Amino acid sequence: MTQTVLITGANRGIGLALVRRYLEAGDHVIATCRQPDEAIDLHEMPSANGVLEIMQLDVTNGASIAALAQKVKDMPIDILINNAGIVSGVVGFTNGREIDETQIFGQIDPKTWMQVLQTNTIGPVMLSQALMPSLLKSEIKKVVMVSSRMGSIADNMDPHYIAYSTSKTALNAATKYMGLLMQSDGFTVISINPGWVRTRMGSDAANLSPKESAARIYKVVDGLRPDQSGGFLNHTGEKIAW
Repeated sequence: MTQTVLITGANRGIGLALVRRYLEAGDHVIATCRQPDEAIDLHEMPSANGVLEIMQLDVTNGASIAALAQKVKDMPIDILINNAGIVSGVVGFTNGREIDETQIFGQIDPKTWMQVLQTNTIGPVMLSQALMPSLLKSEIKKVVMVSSRMGSIADNMDPHYIAYSTSKTALNAATKYMGLLMQSDGFTVISINPGWVRTRMGSDAANLSPKESAARIYKVVDGLRPDQSGGFLNHTGEKIAW
């Protein structure tokens, strides 16, 4: 059965690999990014057996979210994958293997912290809320938040990324809340750790390629059960401690 899948942050890394994976499965993919005209890899993506639509979205901009919701209001969205995210609020900072000085306790910058929270936590929740009319039209009703193991209070052992880690912890808490709230309407809402992936954020030292991570995420999402709603899962499918 063909699904309609909306993926944010789809112009590179895990998002781009997810677009490719769902197109290969023959699905209708709505790929969003902040600057579609500059998303060369996305525009050159072969549609395989699926259908690709590219739309503009800035998850930190309420008007942009509203505009996207208006464009898709008449179509059912089966799966929403909130993938867009940043590791730092510092302009130009992309490499998660470097130390972001603004996230070290003792010299935390509140403005850059807020930018990370706005992108990684508030944006995905506001987008999910805005897309509810389309999500409710689906019989599949899956919402996926791409989180991080660094969002686990129990498992995170890296003290250097307070803004990023807390943004993913807050995202996980929102996932739990949404999962409980929306379950009665047939939704399955989860957070997923994509693994350490060779992207601009993850660096070349990471142990998974975007393709490998996307394939694992696809498998987990495809096999989701309603009783998993509100959970935090690894890319291999097992639960991660909060």
